Formats: sequence, C-alpha cells, structure tokens
Amino acid sequence: MNRTLLRGILVDESFAYGFTIAFWGSGLLLIERFGVLASPGVIAYATGAITGFALLAVTTFGGAIDTIELDSSPSYHVLAAVHYLAALVPIGLTHFLIEAPIGARVTIFSAGLCVSVCYNLTAALEETVSKRVERIE
Repeated sequence: MNRTLLRGILVDESFAYGFTIAFWGSGLLLIERFGVLASPGVIAYATGAITGFALLAVTTFGGAIDTIELDSSPSYHVLAAVHYLAALVPIGLTHFLIEAPIGARVTIFSAGLCVSVCYNLTAALEETVSKRVERIE
C-alpha cells in the first residue's frame, strides 16, 4: 500500500466525507420522521444547509463581496480529521429538532441550517482541540 498516497487522500477528503455523513445522516432522520421528502421538503432542507453555510461564510469573512486570498493551505492534525463531533453533533441536533413541535417545514429547514453551521463549527473545534492535545504531548 502506498502510505503517502493514502495520507494525501485522507487529508483531501476529510472535510467532505465528514460533511456527507452529517448531511445524509440528518437527512435520513428526517426521512424516518416525515417519509421520503417531496420537492418542497428537499428544497427546504437544501436551502437551510446553504443558508447555514452562507451565514458562516459572511460572518467569518466579514462580508459577502470581499475577495479572500489565502497565502497557503492550512495544515491539519490527524485527530481533527476524524470528525466524530462534526459528523455526529448535527445528526443529534436533527433528532432534537424532529422531536420539537415546530412543524415539518421549519424542522426540515432548521435541520439543513444546523448541518452546515454545526458541522463547520465543530470541525473547527476539533482542529483546536487537536492542536491543544499536540501541545500537551
């Protein structure tokens, strides 16, 4: 096995893989509760996810029309690439949203929003924790 190649693949795919688990896991909970969603439900979920991502992007970058130049790619820690929190927290919160009496459309939109916001914030938290663990060692 080419370990260097596998390491590169894991780094390149880590965040997309974690988000897929969070997005689809939450979606499956919604399907379990509401059945297979028709177009309005799918659009509500996707719109919630896009809205969550947009809120994070605008807040993080300080606006919607600024251009951001990154000097170099950040380095990642192995521990942060596992995404237990980033993948599972949105799924858990989706479960609680489903149980809340807020209506199907609001639940579905809120779950999509939760996936984007919670996944990205907890992925950043995982990176912070992994850096602290590294310092402790």
